[in-house]
Amino acid sequence: MMLIVPTAITETTMEAVINTGAGALLDSSVASTSYPVWVPHAEYARGEHVAHASGTPPTTTIYECIQRHKRRGIAPNLDSRHWVATTKPNTRSTWVSGASYALGDQVIRTTTRRVYEAVQSHAGRSTAPELDHDYWLDIGPTNDFAALDRSVGTRTMAPAPLTMTIAPGIVSALAILRCEGVTQVDIVMLDGTETVYSRTLTLGDRAHIADWWDYFFAEFDLLRDAVITDLPQYETGKIQITIRSGGSTCGVGAIVVGDLIDIAPSRYGARTGIIDFSRKQSDEYGHIDVQERSWSRRVDVDMLVPNHKVNDLIHRLAELRATPCVWVEAGVDALIVYGYYRDFDISIRYPRYSEMSLSIEGLT
Repeated sequence: MMLIVPTAITETTMEAVINTGAGALLDSSVASTSYPVWVPHAEYARGEHVAHASGTPPTTTIYECIQRHKRRGIAPNLDSRHWVATTKPNTRSTWVSGASYALGDQVIRTTTRRVYEAVQSHAGRSTAPELDHDYWLDIGPTNDFAALDRSVGTRTMAPAPLTMTIAPGIVSALAILRCEGVTQVDIVMLDGTETVYSRTLTLGDRAHIADWWDYFFAEFDLLRDAVITDLPQYETGKIQITIRSGGSTCGVGAIVVGDLIDIAPSRYGARTGIIDFSRKQSDEYGHIDVQERSWSRRVDVDMLVPNHKVNDLIHRLAELRATPCVWVEAGVDALIVYGYYRDFDISIRYPRYSEMSLSIEGLT
């Protein structure tokens, strides 16, 4: 089992990377003021807003989700059951001190890279939205930064190809998680103008193809997670990420870069599943009320740890007890989890090796 300890992407210049040790988003094809675009078959919660262009010539409209749904390929302009058109402008504006705002207006703050919605009409206020909780509600990261905010619950959704250039500092691994409609990811690392690393990942999954009928007629599944563990380490290296789709739009939940730590070899018998946060209640007459909510991945794995590494491993995991990491088992996509370890237990059972049990709970 291996884990990637994330490097925070909070800066905007290479100089800041060198001075602070944090990573930087240097360039993106996604505008910070843009709404997420609609991506077919993605999951949407009630209240989410997306941009979708339709008609001839194409006209972009902002739609609001009115019913939670997933795996639907019907465009919002044709799906009145799940979407309603709004009169919101096609882009979010940057907050301006002293300006007038109506209830429901959305603005962005470039300093926090967050989106705020007015909870009541007001004018003439100079307090920034992140500090003015009586008038503004934080509703999430800007579209360009959603994949870099160390959460899989927020997504960058944009026209394909989606491109980003980040300067993470010295890192050795990269994970791209919760992809929506992504067929290929191109990774290029530059040191100055020299290409020092290049790799293409194909996310088409044909493992379920058993015969010619499946080959021609079975639904083509796309992998949602991809991990690279062999990045060269350059302090001033820049990573160019190009995310491609078979359609016109795509999305990604998290892009995580950081140091790779090899814990110990895993034993056969790893267990994986989900933790469901949906609410299921029954009344005295047996009527069941189900409210669908988020879920997270769960993994339980057993490992053999050399005894001389046990003490160091305990201290290392203790340092990461409140840090979300990407947990990876080489060659097993089902065991890729972005989250925390819930607990671990080490039994010093043999003269040279100890048995370790590790439970991991993913982020929602």
